[in-house]
Amino acid sequence: MVLSDLRMMKRKTFSSVLKSLALSLLLKIPKAAFLYVPILTLTSFLGDVYWLLELTTHFRLQYFLFAGFFLLIFAPLKMWRWASVALFCLAINAAYVVPWYWPANSVQPNAQGQRLRLALSNVLWDNKHHADVIQFVRSEKPDLMFFQEVTPRWAKEFEVLRAEFPHSRLDPADDAGGMALFSRLPFERAELAPLADYNGPAIIAQLRVGGRLLSIVSVHAPPPGGKKNFDHRTEIFDQTAAYLNNLPEPKILIGDLNTTMWSPYYKRLVEKIGLKNVREGFGVLPSWPTHLPPLFIPIDHCLVSQEIQVVNVRTGNRVGSDHLPLIVDLLVPQN
Repeated sequence: MVLSDLRMMKRKTFSSVLKSLALSLLLKIPKAAFLYVPILTLTSFLGDVYWLLELTTHFRLQYFLFAGFFLLIFAPLKMWRWASVALFCLAINAAYVVPWYWPANSVQPNAQGQRLRLALSNVLWDNKHHADVIQFVRSEKPDLMFFQEVTPRWAKEFEVLRAEFPHSRLDPADDAGGMALFSRLPFERAELAPLADYNGPAIIAQLRVGGRLLSIVSVHAPPPGGKKNFDHRTEIFDQTAAYLNNLPEPKILIGDLNTTMWSPYYKRLVEKIGLKNVREGFGVLPSWPTHLPPLFIPIDHCLVSQEIQVVNVRTGNRVGSDHLPLIVDLLVPQN
């Protein structure tokens, strides 16, 4: 009887040890996963120190969402130290994410000006979903349509748009550097801008809108996938700022800038040119990469002069590219 009781106690002890060990391991999984949030939140403040650390600045939205997720795990389990760290990370990243959703100055009902719809689509040079892109353009009916990563094949497919967009500028390339612009409004000028051709040319277009000369520069900055490309992107930003500052108001910068609003290099660009991001008040609106939604970040941008009123901003549906299109409705003040 005693021997049987001892065996039973051993089984219970062994079972309780296994349960305790399993619970301990189970709790370590969220802890280990969560550690990336405070570490990357910290490195995101060091984007100026080293180019690789700048890459961690782009995922503020993910840090914010993951911090909130882990807070909801740690708090019910009364893991207060971990919960406090999660709350701290949530608060820090909220300061960078939430302001983009604060209502911006709304367009006044009696505001005078000309409505203008711009659309931007990085079509992805090897994307074969031509019909989806054409359908997007026809459904959105932009006044100006900006394309990036335009190859000769894409340029041929875009010929069907000429009836609807009588004015155009096409500069295709065999790689991701090609660009194109289609417009319903006549150009006073549409040519290549004098910027370095690190990831294709830049286009400068000037046209009359609301009786005023509007200048629009479209740029496709290099992706910072290595130190060389990173330096090229920085140089393009500097050149773009200098070029834009010599253009008359009002003006617009639009394109795949391969950076987010949280990069110190983006902030430096905006400080130099004095333009506002149309996303203000409309949200973060991630646009890339469509095949990895958990890593979605906003790298396709439109920045406009302070006097131009932003009516609406949104991303479009997938068109086979790794980018979502960006659609912007503006009100350009009359002269």
